[in-house]
Amino acid sequence: MGGRRKGLLISAVLGLLLLGAVVWMAHPGDILARMGVLGAGGIAALVFNGVLSFSCGVEGWRWLLHAQGIRAPFPSVFRVMSGGYALGYSIPSCNLAGEPVRALWASREFSAPGHKVVAAIVLEKVLLAAGTAGILFWAGAVGLRGELPSALRQGVFSLAGAAAFIAGATLVGVTQRTPWASRCLAFARRFLPRWAFLERGNEALLEVKSALQRALSGHREAVAKAAGFVALMFCLNALAPFIFFALGYGRILSAEELAVFLALGNLSSLLFWLTPGGIGVAEGAYVGIFKIMGLPIDGAVTFALAQRLAVLPVVALGFFYLSRQGVIELWKWRHGNAGSNCF
Repeated sequence: MGGRRKGLLISAVLGLLLLGAVVWMAHPGDILARMGVLGAGGIAALVFNGVLSFSCGVEGWRWLLHAQGIRAPFPSVFRVMSGGYALGYSIPSCNLAGEPVRALWASREFSAPGHKVVAAIVLEKVLLAAGTAGILFWAGAVGLRGELPSALRQGVFSLAGAAAFIAGATLVGVTQRTPWASRCLAFARRFLPRWAFLERGNEALLEVKSALQRALSGHREAVAKAAGFVALMFCLNALAPFIFFALGYGRILSAEELAVFLALGNLSSLLFWLTPGGIGVAEGAYVGIFKIMGLPIDGAVTFALAQRLAVLPVVALGFFYLSRQGVIELWKWRHGNAGSNCF
């Protein structure tokens, strides 16, 4: 067994053990009772909200592709993104394992140059980082007034600052002539796939930078629409705990309570990549969040499981599309087009 497969197996087993421990602590009967209170309607609402949120992210990336001159229909972009998301969800990698597949698939599906697809992905990550920073700054300024210890409050602001710095530094690095951007690319290339255009080093960086500059200067309307859909995706993600507490507890979260939940959820999500789909880790993190909010831990496990049900349709569709496309076929296509302006 290869080292990567062995690591994935160990990670999956560890996650299942953690999940079993958390379920045992919360008592399976209490979890089932809470799930019964939530009801089929509540679960359906969370699933619909999850699919709608993902669809907003798809539409946002479709507009970023549009800013690169790539005309792509929504169903095709949904197939590509769901396939990449499913792969990233199942492999511990901060949801980055699916990005090479997404880039290759989009380049093949839309007959697009590789640097334009990568530029669209980079700009999407910048928007996601900016959105995360915005939520955390709001949570720290509005929702955490005296609700949490000062050390944890400082952690929220620190994470928000880090996200804002990453978003800002990326924009500066790709739009200005900065030597440190070239050094960062040289370092990052050690961990990136052996794509042909990335092997060209500074030339590849210039291609991506040029594509980003053209998008930000000549297609601002498309980028603004993408930012709007990403913002809507964040709003729908924030709606999930609101739905859960309203239907599962008959409790309407105040703005402060929702801010506390979102801030702690974003902090704990830094550990979700340790296991496939964050299994076990997410449940344990939500147990801590619910205890801080003075709620029984059975609700934490129920919420985590309901969130898994919410993303299950997207993951299932992603694997279905991947099985039809074939990851191996994508890599064969890449090698067959090594001399072209793709990958």
